Amino acid sequence: MEGPPAATATEAVADARLGDGLDDRPVVHEDGRTTTRAQLRAQVAHRREDLALPGRRVVVLVGRPSREWVVTYLALLADGHVPLLAGERSAAIEQAWSPAAVVQVAGEDVAIDRRGGAPDHDLHPDLALLLSTSGSTGSPKLVRLSHANLVANARAIATSLELTERDVAITALPLHYCYGLSVLHAHLVAGASVVAIDASVVDPCFARAMAHHEVTTLAGVPHTFDLLEAADPERIHGPSLRQRTQAGGRLGDEARDRWAARTARWDVDLVVMYGQTEATARMAYLPAHRLHDAPAGTVGVPVPGGAFEVRRDDRGHDDPAAGTAAAPGEVGEVVYRGPNVMLGYAATPADLAAGAVVDELRTGDLGRLDPATGMLQLTGRRSRIVKPYGLRLDLDELEAELADDLGELALAGDDDGLVVACPGHARAAAASLVAVRTGLPATAVAAVAVDELPRTGSGKVDHARLLAVGRAAGGAAATRGDAADATDATDATDERPSSVLAHVLGLSAIAPDQSFVAAGGDSLSYVEATARLEAVLGRLPDDWHHVPVGELDRCAPRRPVAAIDATVLLRAIGICTVVATHMALVRWPGGAHLLLAVAGYNLSRFQLGLPRARDRLRSAGRTILRTAAPAAAVAAAVVLATDRYGWTTVAMVNNYLGPRTHRFGHWHLWFIEAFVQLVALTSLLLAIPAVRRIDRRLPYAFAVAMVAGALALREATWFGIDDPYNLRFRTHAVAVFFALGWLAQRSTGPARKVATTVVCLAVVPGTFGLPQREAYIVAGIVLIAWAPRVPFPRLAGRVVAAVAAASMWILITHFHVWPVADRHLPTAAAYPATLAVGVLAAGLASAGQRAAAGRLAALGRRHPRRAPAPHGAAARGAVAL
Repeated sequence: MEGPPAATATEAVADARLGDGLDDRPVVHEDGRTTTRAQLRAQVAHRREDLALPGRRVVVLVGRPSREWVVTYLALLADGHVPLLAGERSAAIEQAWSPAAVVQVAGEDVAIDRRGGAPDHDLHPDLALLLSTSGSTGSPKLVRLSHANLVANARAIATSLELTERDVAITALPLHYCYGLSVLHAHLVAGASVVAIDASVVDPCFARAMAHHEVTTLAGVPHTFDLLEAADPERIHGPSLRQRTQAGGRLGDEARDRWAARTARWDVDLVVMYGQTEATARMAYLPAHRLHDAPAGTVGVPVPGGAFEVRRDDRGHDDPAAGTAAAPGEVGEVVYRGPNVMLGYAATPADLAAGAVVDELRTGDLGRLDPATGMLQLTGRRSRIVKPYGLRLDLDELEAELADDLGELALAGDDDGLVVACPGHARAAAASLVAVRTGLPATAVAAVAVDELPRTGSGKVDHARLLAVGRAAGGAAATRGDAADATDATDATDERPSSVLAHVLGLSAIAPDQSFVAAGGDSLSYVEATARLEAVLGRLPDDWHHVPVGELDRCAPRRPVAAIDATVLLRAIGICTVVATHMALVRWPGGAHLLLAVAGYNLSRFQLGLPRARDRLRSAGRTILRTAAPAAAVAAAVVLATDRYGWTTVAMVNNYLGPRTHRFGHWHLWFIEAFVQLVALTSLLLAIPAVRRIDRRLPYAFAVAMVAGALALREATWFGIDDPYNLRFRTHAVAVFFALGWLAQRSTGPARKVATTVVCLAVVPGTFGLPQREAYIVAGIVLIAWAPRVPFPRLAGRVVAAVAAASMWILITHFHVWPVADRHLPTAAAYPATLAVGVLAAGLASAGQRAAAGRLAALGRRHPRRAPAPHGAAARGAVAL
C-alpha cells in the first residue's frame, strides 16, 4: 500500500505534541543534553529522509533506550511504516516476517539494513505497530496494534496518572516492552518529557540522571522493585519524584506494603497498574490513596474508556452457565473492553492485512469485581500464563516452541521463575536454553533430573508436582547456601541478625519472612536492635526494620561503620540533660520537650506508615501499654508509700485532673502523661478514613497542618484550656514539639528540610523566654531533619544506645534515686549512679518480659514462642513507638 493513512490518529503520538507554542519545551533528555520539541521535529524529519523506504513497509527496530531510538521510532510512525520492536536482532524474526529493513540503534549510531527483495506486505490501513507478547521466543506470534489503540491508551494513562507538561519520565524499562513503550507514549501525548537512558535502576548514573533532570515519574515491574530493595531504595528518591507506577506482574504483599510505606514517607504516590500487550499496555490502575484499603491482588478501576466484566470460568464445557456474566463478587475470568484492545494476533505475514477481529480481550486472569467500589481484584490465572520478571510467558506455547530443540519436556512456573524437566537431557543445557529463549536470567530457571515426566492419574503432565519438585530442589540448595552464610555470620560475630532481633523482642525465633516491625518491634526496642545489628553487620539502611530477617541473615558481616541513628543520640542526650538539670549538676533545660519531638518523629517513622487503621490502633495500644504500665506501677508504689503523688498520676491524667495544691513531685510524670495522650489522640485522628487519605496524599502538608493546629491549641482561649497553670507541662501546650518531630520525619528533600528549619525557628523561640532552652530544642529537631544518621565512635555508640534504650526508666526512677545518691555521694558520682540505676531497671524489666514470654509459651504450647505468622497487613506492619 502506498503512503500512510490520511490524518491518522497516530500523529498525536508521532508528533509528540510538537505543535506550535511548545517549540521550546523539552521532550527528550539524554546524557545531560536536552532536545526541545522543535529540535526533535527536525530530527524526525531528517530520519524519515534517511530511511527512504518506498510505500508502507514492515520495519524491525532493534535497540536499547536512547534519543536516537525515539527519533527513529517516531519517524517510522510518521512515515506510516509498521515498526516491529525487538530488544536484539533475531534471525528467526527476520525470516518469519520478511521486513523491508532492520534498523539497529546503538547509542548514537543508527544502522539501516535495507532488505532487497523483501515482499511488499499487504498492510491494513489501521495497523500501526507490531509487538511480541512479552517473553516470546524465536518466532513469536505478534500483537497487532492500531493507530487508535496507541493514542487511546496513551491518553488514558496520561489521564489516570494526571500527567502534565511539567512531568518527566525516565526509561527504567525497555522501550520494545509494551509497559516501557507506554511510558513514552503517555508522556508524549501529555506534552511531558522523557529521559532516555540505557542503564539499570541500580546503576549510579541512573540516579544521577534522575536528579539532574528532576524526574517526576518512575515505572517498574516487580523485579525493578526487588533490585532497588537489594541495593538501596533511597538512590531513586529525590524532591522532584511524585509518583512510582508498578505493573508487569503482581508485587508481593510484603513488598507492596514496604514500598507503600516508603513512598508515603517520601510524599510520593505508588500507583499499581494492570495491563497486557494485547490491550496496548494498561487496562486498570489503583490510585495511591486507595492502595492501603484495597484487598491483596486489587488492581483498581479501568483506565478511562475501558470496562471490565467477569465471566464464569468455561473450563467446564458441560456447564450451561459457562461464559455468562458472574454474579457481583463472584470469581471468574476477567474480560476487558476498550479502545485499546488490539486488532488481533498475527501468526503469519498474511494476517497483517486483517482489521479488527476481536472487540474484547479475554485476559486469562481470574478475578472478581467489588460490587461496592467497582475495583478489580485478581485471584489467579485461568491458563498457564506466568509473569516472572515482568515477562508474560504462555507455558503451553513455550513448551511447543522448545520441543523442536529439546524433544519431550515439561515446563512449570510461577511469577518467581520456571522449572524445566527433560528426560534424557543434561539439566544445565536445558535450563540454559530456556533462559536464552525467554530472556530470563539464568537464576530464574531451575532444571530437575527425571527419568520420565511426572503425570497425573489421567496421564497428563503433573505441572503442579513438577513445580513443587523444582522448588524443593532449589529451596534445598538455597537453604544450604543460607545456612552456610548464617554459619559464617555466626562464626564471625557469634550472633545472626534473626537471633539478635528475637532476643531483643523476647522471642525464641522470628519467621524468615517477617521483619522487625512485623514481629512487634517498637522505638524502644529499635534502639537496642540497631546497636546490636550494627555490631554484626555494620551500617544498616534507614529502613532495615522493614526488611525480612531472612534477608538480613544473608547479609555478609561488614566492617562496622562509626555512625548512629540521630534519634538514638538525641534520646540519650535528652535524658542525660533532664537528669543533670534536675540534680543541679548543669542547668540545661529543654531535654524533655526535645524528647517529645523525637517521639513525634518516631510516631511518623513507625506507626503512621502502617497501612490499616486497626494495625495503627493496635500499635498505639501497645505503645501506651509499654509506656504507661511501668510508670503507673511506680506511681502506685509511691502513692502507697508517700504523699508525693496522687491517683490521678497513676491514671496518667494528673496534668489536667490533678490537684492544684502544691505537692512535691506533682509534675514528675508529665512527660509520660503527655506522650500517652498524644499517641492516643493522634492514632484516633488518623483512624478516620478521610483524615488518613489526606495524610497519605499530602504527608508533608498534613504535618505542617498538625504543627499549625498544635500552635492554635497552645494559644487557645476557649473551653478553659488556656489555663496558664504549669502550661509547659500540659499536653495541649507541648503538642507543638511532638508535631515538629513529625514534620521533621516528613522532610524529604532539601527544600522541605529548609522549610522545616524555618518553621522551627519561627515556632520555638519565645515559647519559654529562655533562649538557651529554645536553641537546644531547635538544634535537636533540625538535626534529625537533616542528618538521620550521624558519625559517632563505635564503642561510645554502644554506651549511648544503652542509655537511650533505658530513657523511659531513667525518667521514671531518677526522681527517687538521685536524692538518696546525692546525700551519700558527691554530685559528680551521684549523677552516673542515677543513670546506671535506670539502665539496670530497664535491663531487669526487659529480662523479666522475656522470661515471662518464655514461660507462657512453654505452659501454653509446650514449644518455644515464635512471632506470629504473617497475616495481611496487620502482621506485616504492627509496631509501637
